[in-house]
Amino acid sequence: MDPTKLSFFKNLLLSGIIFLTIVSCKKDPEVTADHYDFVFGVYNFSWSTYVDLYAVRNGKVYPVNKNDYKGSDEFTFSDKPLSQDRYIISHKLRNKFPEYLRNSTQNVFGCPGCGDQSTIYVELTENGKKRSWQLDEGNNGQKDVDEFAGEIKKTLELLK
Repeated sequence: MDPTKLSFFKNLLLSGIIFLTIVSCKKDPEVTADHYDFVFGVYNFSWSTYVDLYAVRNGKVYPVNKNDYKGSDEFTFSDKPLSQDRYIISHKLRNKFPEYLRNSTQNVFGCPGCGDQSTIYVELTENGKKRSWQLDEGNNGQKDVDEFAGEIKKTLELLK
């Protein structure tokens, strides 16, 4: 075969492989809080927007996409998980989830976000049922809830 034709076919084949590789790559869909087993953290919208949330799923922990936050209650999380040691820290917090919250029909405790303080946010999905709670930073009227709010704040410090 003529070397010019062989070179042409090699270039055509290489171009085809590159094209198919690019076309077959799909961006992962945006992951929202609905896809996670346990979400926790704080947010504050008083003077400026501050969001520090984490989501736990399938043995991994993901930070919130702070740059994607648009001021609603829908949070999206990074598709890149944090290190395994940070997952272990987050998993320990999930294991401390108080039965009082799990069994309560109430979803707001204390006065979350009042004044300049942040709102502690917790979301738990069990048996396909998702529930969320907003907690005061420390005056929730229930000892177990206050202790858990303190554990969330400690965990956030460890994840920094």
